[in-house]
Amino acid sequence: MIPLWIRNQTAAAQEFTLAVDLPAGWTVQSGGGKFRVAAKQIGSARVEINLPPLAENAPRNQEAREITVRAETKEQSIGVVKLRVEPRKRALPE
Repeated sequence: MIPLWIRNQTAAAQEFTLAVDLPAGWTVQSGGGKFRVAAKQIGSARVEINLPPLAENAPRNQEAREITVRAETKEQSIGVVKLRVEPRKRALPE
């Protein structure tokens, strides 16, 4: 899950588009697409990503992969977020 904040500093509501570039086999579960942020407001978005299951015999330290989230409005780029992710089994406590 990737939380994002988008600030609209203009005097009018704006429509934003989030596009997500992922490694092969990874998919966007939710959060990509279009949404509106009111004038002089901050909007929140959350991109959720599905990763393919890791094999039981996968190496412990796999190579980091890059995720890129691009924000656009009126076909102009307004920001890019890049994250490096290291897939591993049971990365979070259960």
